[in-house]
Amino acid sequence: MKMGIYSTSRRTTLYFCENRPSLATIPNNRIRKKFRKNRKQHSNKLKIELPSRIGDQFKERFYYDLHTLLEAGADIIQSLEILQKNAIKESRKTIIVHIKSSLVKGGSLYTALQSRKEFSQFETISIQIGEESGQLPRVLHSLHEYYKERIALRRMLFEALSYPMFILFTTLFIVGFMLVVVVPMFQSMFDRMGAELPDITKLVISLSDFLSNSGVYVLLAIFGLLFLLFRARKNRKMKGQLQYIFLRLPYLGNLQRRGQTYRWTQIMQLMIESFMPLEQALQLSNKMITFEPLNRELEKIRMGIHSGIHISDTMEKSTFFDRGLVAMIQVGEETNKLADMFARLNAQQKEQIQFQTKLVSKILEPLMIVLIGILVGFILVAMYLPLFELSTVVG
Repeated sequence: MKMGIYSTSRRTTLYFCENRPSLATIPNNRIRKKFRKNRKQHSNKLKIELPSRIGDQFKERFYYDLHTLLEAGADIIQSLEILQKNAIKESRKTIIVHIKSSLVKGGSLYTALQSRKEFSQFETISIQIGEESGQLPRVLHSLHEYYKERIALRRMLFEALSYPMFILFTTLFIVGFMLVVVVPMFQSMFDRMGAELPDITKLVISLSDFLSNSGVYVLLAIFGLLFLLFRARKNRKMKGQLQYIFLRLPYLGNLQRRGQTYRWTQIMQLMIESFMPLEQALQLSNKMITFEPLNRELEKIRMGIHSGIHISDTMEKSTFFDRGLVAMIQVGEETNKLADMFARLNAQQKEQIQFQTKLVSKILEPLMIVLIGILVGFILVAMYLPLFELSTVVG
């Protein structure tokens, strides 16, 4: 079995065996120790198992591996050769080959990434500033942390809301089954009895008749509404209006506000750490964020900075940002530590989102179970009530 994957350099040679990457030989002891330290902190990351399409997971691993190899002493072309040989998917390998070819021809990593539509302007400009300032490994590490946090937040939201959503769909299925299958069985029995039915029973039978006769139209209406919402997402004006409406929803609107603020502070931290001018950082962050209420506020802040107004002064006039966040940014401006303040704000917003999503999950889970009990109990009582009344009359 062929196990060796190596670079053209004698200084850096890496060997991989299945899912356990191991360092075979790096003559320089300092480089070897540094690489081993990084590898322990991110085990099993060096072997790239690229997803079927480029996404956050691919970028998180790509930037981490590139940063690790550069820190270990390999140059950028050697690092890309190692990643290319270890890539599994041909489509992902093509991206790495294109980047390496551009560098071999004398181009920069910035221009190589810029020529690929898979990489955003945010990433390419960050890389450009890193190359020009000699801080490329630091920028690569920051990009890795950025995508790592995005993946973690998405997983956290999925885990918090997946069980309540499962309970919701289970509830709809059970109630629909009872109305379409169980209730008609009772209805035929009631028709044979010819007895006067209670109002609650008539209501349930009416709902059953409606679903049995018009269930297809109800499903078509639901799918039509979902289609319109999907189309609205592609229309900037309609999407913005829906976002403003969602922002006014109790609790969920606040959670959305925190989520967008979390993403913005994370982007700003990365770009300021990459020595990007503040106005340019705001302009790029505005392009990356697709939430219209925040987009308008960021444009106001950028125009204020262009006119010589402090970022915190413009933010004070906004209703989107809370007072505590504005106060911390003001302190960051006064102490010339904006990057540190954005990092603290980002961590603070993350903690609040984690707390709120866990709280929502803990509240929704028992509520959904109670909802199932109430709906199923309501239908059963409505169906058995005429039988109880009949047995009382007969007795």
